[in-house]
Amino acid sequence: MKNTVRAFICLLLLSTGLIAQESLPFKVGEKVTYSILFEKSQEVGFIEAWLASKGKFRNEDALELRFRITTTNLLNAIYPINREQICIMSSKSGMPLYTRTIFNEEAIPREVIQDVATNYHSLLTAIYQIRAGANNIVFQENYRSYTLSWQSNYKTRLKTDIGEFETSRIEMQSSYFDELGLKKVQMYITEDERRLPVMVRFTSQKGNFTISIASLQVKIADENDVIKENNKTPDSEPSQTPQPTPKPTVKPTPYVENQPLSADLPFSLGETLIYEISLQTQKIATVTLQVKERKLFKGKDAVLLMAEATQSSSTFNKGDYFMSWIDPNSLIPMSFEAKLSGNLSGYSQSIEFEQDNGLAFNSSNSMRFEIPVGTHSMLSLAYALRTFKLQYQKNKLSDIRVAVLFKDKYSIVTFSPISQETLEFDGRKIETTVVSIRTGNQKIDRADAKVWLSNDDARLPLQFTFGKFTARLKKVQQ
Repeated sequence: MKNTVRAFICLLLLSTGLIAQESLPFKVGEKVTYSILFEKSQEVGFIEAWLASKGKFRNEDALELRFRITTTNLLNAIYPINREQICIMSSKSGMPLYTRTIFNEEAIPREVIQDVATNYHSLLTAIYQIRAGANNIVFQENYRSYTLSWQSNYKTRLKTDIGEFETSRIEMQSSYFDELGLKKVQMYITEDERRLPVMVRFTSQKGNFTISIASLQVKIADENDVIKENNKTPDSEPSQTPQPTPKPTVKPTPYVENQPLSADLPFSLGETLIYEISLQTQKIATVTLQVKERKLFKGKDAVLLMAEATQSSSTFNKGDYFMSWIDPNSLIPMSFEAKLSGNLSGYSQSIEFEQDNGLAFNSSNSMRFEIPVGTHSMLSLAYALRTFKLQYQKNKLSDIRVAVLFKDKYSIVTFSPISQETLEFDGRKIETTVVSIRTGNQKIDRADAKVWLSNDDARLPLQFTFGKFTARLKKVQQ
């Protein structure tokens, strides 16, 4: 699988459309914000693009574009993105001269700088050319060349959060999109002289995405001026050369283990859940789930999750366990290990995830295989599930889909709130949301898996059922 996250970011940036040519009808100071919507209504992020300045860069006329992308809710679980970028582009060719990207979604923010001008467009600058009317644009990604073509086949009046626009819909085609499983990539551009992109739609394996304009601001500036970062009016000196913001030298802060988790999460470090597993009416095991510790795992900030059988039975042996290191922000797994004995020994495995590359490696059998970026292990999913907005609403169907690894294959698991029920726990009556779990595998789905999530802030999984098996929460420890 190619770098899906990178391609997804570029597709999100379809909506900015700020092409780098001075003859185009947009001005320095144009700032556009877009909402990212998943399926029909769920807001899952935003994009902010700002044409910040123009001037000279290494003696070449240039434009400076700054943008920020942040994903939230479900999309953050699939594509955790919180990034800023400064892109300096040639005013003449529209090609990138300098790009600085800051990956804020990582535990320690990371920078990637491209400081070499090329003879190829990037996908990003190729898309900018569309606003100018260019077609059959050759661009380069991952050291391979592709062609981006488009055709306008439909005109429509489009309603957005900031008003209605007469637009042309353009359909975009590229073998690059095909390789990444992205289909029906469409952009709606206004029919006026601005040719402003107001909406983008595309389909991926995860579902349908819409990127819709949410606000538009234009700061009026003299065309010969440069908008400085402090927004002061430029003086009579020559135009300022856009340069990357200097980064002060900071002495690295020593890593401190077992720092508290984000207050936004419904669980905390040290939380221990004790479940009783039953087959029909017969108790067969006791399993303990624990948010065990927060430490560096292969140099990255990570949280260790554990699930361990603490009582032997005919099904489980004491000491059998699942273990997963996860990202403390996105909850996406970095590794997963299952050590099982007896009849279940064939399910033992050790998986290393390369989430950025969409790969997983099974060290038990030396197999490497492709996965969607953001694929969960079974254990990380048990905790990520508590962060999903699964709320039952009568007469309204809604679900959340997540990629989950089972052995050496992934499945798209669908969670659907189907009802509300009251369960008794620790001497109290607790209101819960009953969530149906579907895998698309008829043999598995015949077991009619369900989970009961408490409706309070803790979102505790009070009960799981799978066929004749039931897991009931018996005790919570901190």
